[in-house]
Amino acid sequence: MNVEIAPDPDLASKEFDEDDVNLGSRMLLQVLTQVALGSDEDAWALYHAVASAPEDANL
Repeated sequence: MNVEIAPDPDLASKEFDEDDVNLGSRMLLQVLTQVALGSDEDAWALYHAVASAPEDANL
């Protein structure tokens, strides 16, 4: 599936390294793997970091 988003004028003139761009699905798999295979403390720390993030954060 292809998704098009409106361009951000603040980012229009910036160059990005394609190797530094992560797909959302890959990031989700990394989080799930970290939670499933990591320690309970790390999983709770990740949960609290996500739960306390502002809803309008530009991630």
